[in-house]
Amino acid sequence: MGTPDKNLLSICGEVIGARDLGGLTPPDATYADTLKITGGSHSGVITAAHINGGYEDCIDINNRCHDIEINAIKLSSGGSYVATIKGGSRDITLRGKIWKGGKTTDIDLGNWSDQSNDRTTNIRLDLARADGLPVRVRLINADAPALIGGGPYQVKRLNPVLWWFYKLLKRIHLA
Repeated sequence: MGTPDKNLLSICGEVIGARDLGGLTPPDATYADTLKITGGSHSGVITAAHINGGYEDCIDINNRCHDIEINAIKLSSGGSYVATIKGGSRDITLRGKIWKGGKTTDIDLGNWSDQSNDRTTNIRLDLARADGLPVRVRLINADAPALIGGGPYQVKRLNPVLWWFYKLLKRIHLA
């Protein structure tokens, strides 16, 4: 396993409740994720005026988190994704406006997780891009999200053969 990512705000194994985060911006380019939610964190609503991303994500939700809603007025990617939801996380709602999309995709659902291979399910999206382009959603080990507002959306599923090949390479790399 490699060096852990550096995150601006990490929530791990907690009941979230109601949290107003104001604005979140990493102070420099060494931060991977701005908001990291992991370890089974659950049950809450997070509100933010803006979330400016690290070199990976604005928001990274992993490892069986559930029953979470995130409302951000402004999301600006600093790297690969606006948001990643993976590792068996479920019942997650994202709402907001994307001012700067991710380099790889905007929303990445069910990507590789070294904490859980469980499928990512019941994701709800209410997102739009400020530039009017479609919100790009990539599905790997995840069910298709419910598109409850915002849009337009462009949803693409990664070829399952490529997914399993990617998992094999990650396992070899981690060994």
